[in-house]
Amino acid sequence: MHIRAPRRRAAALLGSAALAGALLAGPAHAAPLDATCTGTDTTTYTPGLTNTPQSVTIAGTISLTCLSLSRPAITAGTITGGGTAPDLTCAVLEQPSSGSSTVAWNDGTHSAYTYSTALGPGAAGTQVLTLTGTVTSGTFAGDSLVITVVFANADLTACDNPGGLTSRSGPATLLAT
Repeated sequence: MHIRAPRRRAAALLGSAALAGALLAGPAHAAPLDATCTGTDTTTYTPGLTNTPQSVTIAGTISLTCLSLSRPAITAGTITGGGTAPDLTCAVLEQPSSGSSTVAWNDGTHSAYTYSTALGPGAAGTQVLTLTGTVTSGTFAGDSLVITVVFANADLTACDNPGGLTSRSGPATLLAT
Protein backbone atom coordinates (compact mmCIF):
# COMPACT_ATOMS: atom_id res chain seq x y z
CA MET A 1 0.00 0.00 0.00
CA HIS A 2 2.90 2.33 0.45
CA ILE A 3 3.59 2.18 -3.26
CA ARG A 4 0.10 3.37 -4.26
CA ALA A 5 -0.10 6.29 -1.85
CA PRO A 6 2.77 8.21 -3.50
CA ARG A 7 1.18 7.60 -6.90
CA ARG A 8 -2.15 8.93 -5.68
CA ARG A 9 -0.46 12.01 -4.21
CA ALA A 10 1.48 12.56 -7.44
CA ALA A 11 -1.69 12.21 -9.50
CA ALA A 12 -3.52 14.58 -7.16
CA LEU A 13 -0.66 17.10 -7.35
CA LEU A 14 -0.56 16.88 -11.15
CA GLY A 15 -4.33 17.31 -11.31
CA SER A 16 -4.16 20.32 -8.99
CA ALA A 17 -1.34 21.84 -11.03
CA ALA A 18 -3.31 21.39 -14.25
CA LEU A 19 -6.40 22.96 -12.67
CA ALA A 20 -4.39 25.89 -11.31
CA GLY A 21 -2.80 26.40 -14.72
CA ALA A 22 -6.18 26.45 -16.40
CA LEU A 23 -7.52 28.94 -13.86
CA LEU A 24 -4.52 31.22 -14.23
CA ALA A 25 -4.70 31.11 -18.02
CA GLY A 26 -8.31 32.31 -17.93
CA PRO A 27 -10.86 32.02 -20.71
CA ALA A 28 -9.99 32.43 -24.37
CA HIS A 29 -10.70 35.96 -25.65
CA ALA A 30 -11.85 37.28 -29.01
CA ALA A 31 -9.91 40.04 -30.71
CA PRO A 32 -9.93 43.22 -28.59
CA LEU A 33 -12.55 45.79 -29.44
CA ASP A 34 -10.60 49.00 -30.16
CA ALA A 35 -13.63 51.18 -30.90
CA THR A 36 -17.37 50.89 -30.88
CA CYS A 37 -19.39 53.76 -32.31
CA THR A 38 -23.00 54.66 -33.02
CA GLY A 39 -24.39 57.54 -35.01
CA THR A 40 -26.25 58.59 -38.14
CA ASP A 41 -25.61 58.32 -41.87
CA THR A 42 -27.04 60.87 -44.30
CA THR A 43 -26.77 60.05 -48.00
CA THR A 44 -27.74 62.33 -50.90
CA TYR A 45 -28.34 61.49 -54.56
CA THR A 46 -27.73 63.90 -57.46
CA PRO A 47 -29.79 63.82 -59.58
CA GLY A 48 -32.52 62.35 -57.40
CA LEU A 49 -33.36 58.70 -57.89
CA THR A 50 -36.35 57.93 -60.10
CA ASN A 51 -37.80 54.79 -61.63
CA THR A 52 -35.58 55.26 -64.70
CA PRO A 53 -31.97 53.96 -64.50
CA GLN A 54 -29.42 56.78 -64.56
CA SER A 55 -25.90 57.65 -63.46
CA VAL A 56 -26.11 59.18 -59.98
CA THR A 57 -23.57 60.92 -57.76
CA ILE A 58 -23.80 59.68 -54.18
CA ALA A 59 -22.45 61.66 -51.21
CA GLY A 60 -22.61 60.48 -47.64
CA THR A 61 -21.60 61.57 -44.16
CA ILE A 62 -21.58 59.33 -41.11
CA SER A 63 -21.35 61.17 -37.77
CA LEU A 64 -20.37 58.90 -34.86
CA THR A 65 -20.16 58.96 -31.07
CA CYS A 66 -17.53 56.47 -29.91
CA LEU A 67 -16.05 54.59 -26.99
CA SER A 68 -12.48 53.34 -27.21
CA LEU A 69 -10.81 51.66 -24.26
CA SER A 70 -7.47 51.48 -26.09
CA ARG A 71 -7.63 55.19 -27.11
CA PRO A 72 -9.82 56.97 -24.51
CA ALA A 73 -9.34 60.36 -26.21
CA ILE A 74 -11.39 59.08 -29.15
CA THR A 75 -15.02 59.93 -28.43
CA ALA A 76 -16.28 60.77 -31.94
CA GLY A 77 -15.56 60.18 -35.60
CA THR A 78 -16.72 61.32 -39.03
CA ILE A 79 -16.69 59.49 -42.34
CA THR A 80 -17.38 61.30 -45.59
CA GLY A 81 -17.37 59.74 -48.99
CA GLY A 82 -19.13 59.20 -52.22
CA GLY A 83 -18.83 58.49 -55.88
CA THR A 84 -20.79 57.91 -59.02
CA ALA A 85 -22.88 54.81 -59.65
CA PRO A 86 -24.40 53.84 -63.00
CA ASP A 87 -27.95 52.63 -63.46
CA LEU A 88 -29.37 53.49 -60.04
CA THR A 89 -33.14 53.65 -59.60
CA CYS A 90 -35.50 53.68 -56.65
CA ALA A 91 -35.60 49.88 -56.96
CA VAL A 92 -31.77 49.68 -56.95
CA LEU A 93 -30.72 52.17 -54.25
CA GLU A 94 -27.15 50.89 -53.90
CA GLN A 95 -24.82 48.63 -55.82
CA PRO A 96 -22.16 46.35 -54.36
CA SER A 97 -18.84 48.14 -54.44
CA SER A 98 -15.39 48.30 -52.95
CA GLY A 99 -13.03 51.15 -52.28
CA SER A 100 -11.19 53.07 -49.63
CA SER A 101 -12.08 55.83 -47.21
CA THR A 102 -10.98 57.44 -43.96
CA VAL A 103 -12.42 57.92 -40.49
CA ALA A 104 -11.47 61.32 -39.03
CA TRP A 105 -11.34 60.95 -35.24
CA ASN A 106 -12.03 63.82 -32.86
CA ASP A 107 -8.47 63.63 -31.42
CA GLY A 108 -7.01 64.68 -34.78
CA THR A 109 -5.97 61.19 -35.90
CA HIS A 110 -7.29 59.21 -38.87
CA SER A 111 -7.92 55.60 -39.87
CA ALA A 112 -7.56 54.84 -43.58
CA TYR A 113 -9.37 51.68 -44.60
CA THR A 114 -10.37 49.55 -47.58
CA TYR A 115 -13.80 48.00 -47.79
CA SER A 116 -16.37 46.06 -49.75
CA THR A 117 -20.12 46.58 -49.42
CA ALA A 118 -23.19 44.40 -49.22
CA LEU A 119 -26.82 45.50 -49.20
CA GLY A 120 -29.57 43.33 -47.81
CA PRO A 121 -33.06 43.48 -46.39
CA GLY A 122 -33.56 44.44 -42.77
CA ALA A 123 -36.49 44.32 -40.36
CA ALA A 124 -39.77 46.04 -41.22
CA GLY A 125 -38.77 46.80 -44.81
CA THR A 126 -35.51 48.57 -43.97
CA GLN A 127 -32.32 48.06 -45.95
CA VAL A 128 -28.99 47.23 -44.29
CA LEU A 129 -25.77 48.45 -45.90
CA THR A 130 -22.66 46.73 -44.51
CA LEU A 131 -19.10 47.85 -45.23
CA THR A 132 -16.51 45.25 -44.22
CA GLY A 133 -12.83 46.02 -44.41
CA THR A 134 -9.42 46.52 -42.86
CA VAL A 135 -7.74 49.60 -41.40
CA THR A 136 -4.68 49.99 -43.65
CA SER A 137 -2.94 52.88 -41.86
CA GLY A 138 -3.29 55.34 -39.02
CA THR A 139 -5.16 54.73 -35.79
CA PHE A 140 -6.13 51.07 -35.31
CA ALA A 141 -3.95 49.97 -38.29
CA GLY A 142 -4.45 46.25 -38.94
CA ASP A 143 -7.89 46.14 -37.31
CA SER A 144 -10.94 44.68 -38.97
CA LEU A 145 -13.62 47.29 -39.51
CA VAL A 146 -17.37 46.77 -39.88
CA ILE A 147 -19.68 49.69 -40.58
CA THR A 148 -23.42 49.05 -40.71
CA VAL A 149 -26.12 51.50 -41.78
CA VAL A 150 -29.84 50.76 -41.52
CA PHE A 151 -31.81 52.82 -44.01
CA ALA A 152 -35.41 53.33 -42.92
CA ASN A 153 -38.18 53.00 -45.42
CA ALA A 154 -37.51 55.68 -48.02
CA ASP A 155 -40.30 57.84 -49.37
CA LEU A 156 -40.49 55.96 -52.64
CA THR A 157 -43.38 58.15 -53.80
CA ALA A 158 -40.66 60.76 -54.40
CA CYS A 159 -39.46 58.48 -57.21
CA ASP A 160 -42.55 59.43 -59.21
CA ASN A 161 -41.78 63.16 -58.95
CA PRO A 162 -39.47 64.94 -61.43
CA GLY A 163 -36.88 65.68 -58.70
CA GLY A 164 -36.82 62.07 -57.49
CA LEU A 165 -35.57 60.73 -54.16
CA THR A 166 -32.70 63.04 -53.17
CA SER A 167 -31.68 61.73 -49.73
CA ARG A 168 -32.14 59.15 -47.04
CA SER A 169 -30.67 58.57 -43.60
CA GLY A 170 -30.46 55.99 -40.87
CA PRO A 171 -28.62 54.80 -37.77
CA ALA A 172 -25.03 53.66 -38.20
CA THR A 173 -22.56 51.59 -36.19
CA LEU A 174 -18.80 51.11 -36.48
CA LEU A 175 -16.73 48.35 -34.84
CA ALA A 176 -12.95 48.24 -34.99
CA THR A 177 -11.37 45.02 -33.68
